[in-house]
Amino acid sequence: MLQGLNSIVLGVSKLRTKASDSHSREFNPSEHLARLAVNSAMTFTFFVIESYFYQQSKKASG
Repeated sequence: MLQGLNSIVLGVSKLRTKASDSHSREFNPSEHLARLAVNSAMTFTFFVIESYFYQQSKKASG
């Protein structure tokens, strides 16, 4: 499952390179692609934070 999530993160980073303001825009993403990128980033961030809290709670109880 994490490998699949990592693939999404890599895809979003490529999208940033091609569509962001920090580089010359190669294409203008449609709204549904932009929404996918934002939601994927939020999901990944939530997972990392929750994993950290989980590990901290295991240390505290063990």
